[in-house]
Amino acid sequence: MGHSDGAEAPAADPGGQQLRWAIGSTLQVPLFRLTLLLILAAALVSATLALRLAQPAIGAGLLTIDAARGTIYTGREGPAPLLALLPAMGAEAAPLPVTPALVIEDPDMLGSYAARRQLFAAQDRLMALAEDALARGLPLRGLIALPDGQNALVDLPVTARMPARALPAGFWVQLGCGAVILAVAACFVALRAGQSTGRPTPEGLGGFVLAGLGAAVSAFTAGLYSSRGLVMDGGTMQLASALNHIFTLLFGVGMTALFARYPRPLLGRRWVVAGAGLVALQVLAYRLELLPHDLVSPQISVALLFVAIIALVVAQHRATRGHPADRAALRWLGLSILLGSGVFV
Repeated sequence: MGHSDGAEAPAADPGGQQLRWAIGSTLQVPLFRLTLLLILAAALVSATLALRLAQPAIGAGLLTIDAARGTIYTGREGPAPLLALLPAMGAEAAPLPVTPALVIEDPDMLGSYAARRQLFAAQDRLMALAEDALARGLPLRGLIALPDGQNALVDLPVTARMPARALPAGFWVQLGCGAVILAVAACFVALRAGQSTGRPTPEGLGGFVLAGLGAAVSAFTAGLYSSRGLVMDGGTMQLASALNHIFTLLFGVGMTALFARYPRPLLGRRWVVAGAGLVALQVLAYRLELLPHDLVSPQISVALLFVAIIALVVAQHRATRGHPADRAALRWLGLSILLGSGVFV
């Protein structure tokens, strides 16, 4: 039999083409896209809750953390301030003082890089104490200051997992808010005009979705470490803190992208991308401790983004003069965003 010297034609793959066509057609169905996105959102919510419950707890139900009064023991001998944590009976470890910095809600609220490192190191020490107590089957001991001026030791039980009933209300609020934000963003992405009709995607939609994702994930991560009570794995806390920083600023970047293009296009996309790049550099400088803390702290970045959002809203107010529908959309969206962001800042 003879052989052809020419290149062979590629083998037909009708099955693969049909599969790709079927997948593409399915993804064009808004209800399917919405269902898929809601499943992903539910998975993220579930993962956040599972990670929080997987952390150990010290003195669950016996300790109250108050921003003004510190950590308060509320057991039989209390209420009394908790001064220090001591290892379980028979263990050899130095007491760990319970300072305001140890129980601060957000590590990024500390005033220096050194203070953040000390907090994470203290959390690692606490984890070691908790794991040792669990291995021994004994409670940790807490040193409290009694009202009569004397000090006393009390038992603080350690559990390998945080009981759901012991989680503070703030955690559930943050988890619920993040879930609602993700659901709203999923609706906008799945049902947006132009997805199945071939029309251009509405201006500003990408910024709105990015802002929603940023707000949701920042709420989840803040809920993780702000509800820790006394203890959380240091590595987990560092990761949650970094993600909170990134996604909080993503919210601000998304809002600037939204108002740069909606209701009226004010800035070109290259300016929006350039601004996002500057924010990314700030995050790297802070996380890698490359610049002085006070220059690149998250609070500075959030404040600058908030000012940029206000400036863009004012510019949009001028640009929508003579466009009643755009002006109405701006008033509704701008007021809700500024009020919410103002409370957050």
